[in-house]
Amino acid sequence: MKGSLRRIIGWLHATGYRNRDRGAALIESVFAVALVGVTAAALATVATAVLIQSRLSASSTATREIATQIAEQESALGCGLLTGAEPREILALAVTRCDLDPSSARVVLGDMERTVTRGADSYEVKLRYHWLPDPDLEVRLTTPLTCANLAEGEPAAIARSVTVTALNAGPDSSVSAEATPYRLTQSESVPPDAAAYVSGQGGVLVTGMGPNDAIDLRRVTVPATTTAIRRYGITIGAGTCAWFPYLKPGDYVLGRLNGTRSSDISVIPDKTRVINFSDFIEIPS
Repeated sequence: MKGSLRRIIGWLHATGYRNRDRGAALIESVFAVALVGVTAAALATVATAVLIQSRLSASSTATREIATQIAEQESALGCGLLTGAEPREILALAVTRCDLDPSSARVVLGDMERTVTRGADSYEVKLRYHWLPDPDLEVRLTTPLTCANLAEGEPAAIARSVTVTALNAGPDSSVSAEATPYRLTQSESVPPDAAAYVSGQGGVLVTGMGPNDAIDLRRVTVPATTTAIRRYGITIGAGTCAWFPYLKPGDYVLGRLNGTRSSDISVIPDKTRVINFSDFIEIPS
């Protein structure tokens, strides 16, 4: 009897030990699974970060290369350096040289947008030009430079801005959604075409514009030209304006970008005519 009891007690102890071993093994398994899950999540986070960084780097390289290429082309061909006073033949040549569509009803040079494709990705390119005032003008003024003051002087140079933005950025693109636009700025001295009209030239200055407003200037020629020079407004002080200097005296047409208003204007020698953007009425000097 005593022997049988000892055997039962021994069996119970052995069974308890085995259950404890199984419980410990189960806990170890749970911890192992949790550790694998945490490790996998960490690896996924790292992989996502690496992919985003890779896309950001690729996008940065692409936008920089596109901006540099466009800027070099603009500088070499002078696509944005025309003033609008050039003869019809020169404007027509610029349209061909700058790879624009001559069959279009309206062709513009200067400030414009275009789309560039690299592989499966598309990028928007914005070109902006604006004339830089002569530093001597700022020295002569007793007040800070304003848009209206530009009519009192001549430009010393022209600035070019090329901004490239990825259009189809996101998870399905090789471009990261976090990619930022790339902007390249340059400046050039007064172009030779403008210098040819230094004697007796005039100009047009459109004030009262908004930052997204643009003006097209087209010279009246016979036969007529459909090529215009476009300028978006630049902000100087508290105002925004578009400056068209170095214009040969004669008849021109001013038009808003959206085509809601246009006006004939005569450029006169040795004077910059100041026009109000809201009503296209000249502001007396």
